[in-house]
Amino acid sequence: MESLLKKKNLPHVETIGTGTPEELFDSENVNIRDVILGMSELNKNKICLLEIYVGTSKEGTTKIKGVIETGGLYENETWVVTPKMVDFLPEGENIIPFKSDSWALGEFIVRHCTNGKTIPKRFMKSQELLNKFIDTIPEHSDILKRILVLDPYSRE
Repeated sequence: MESLLKKKNLPHVETIGTGTPEELFDSENVNIRDVILGMSELNKNKICLLEIYVGTSKEGTTKIKGVIETGGLYENETWVVTPKMVDFLPEGENIIPFKSDSWALGEFIVRHCTNGKTIPKRFMKSQELLNKFIDTIPEHSDILKRILVLDPYSRE
């Protein structure tokens, strides 16, 4: 996975130089669009990342970090490297490659917009309840309604 990241040098993912990741700075001003682009770049390159951590580059771009430590690589219908497990997926421990990432991205956006709160379990009983919760986050409700879908195969 490290060689793939070095070769591709994805613009919204930390750059892996001579075996060490670029220095990213903690920032309160996370650009959600950059995180979405980073996840898209990773998924297009067969990297699944259920645990999302971000930082800001010297240039001010929000980048995803920690990919080598927590990410998974899914090629030819099999896990070459299994991603670090999380406990917030509605599908439990059954990781659906790249569809589970969509949920993880939604969880990240919710945590970012609610000062660290996660989706309450009571809203995960039905899509209608979940959509009511999503409506409480109006600045990102359009994207959240496409990725926070209980049926993993219906997620964008």
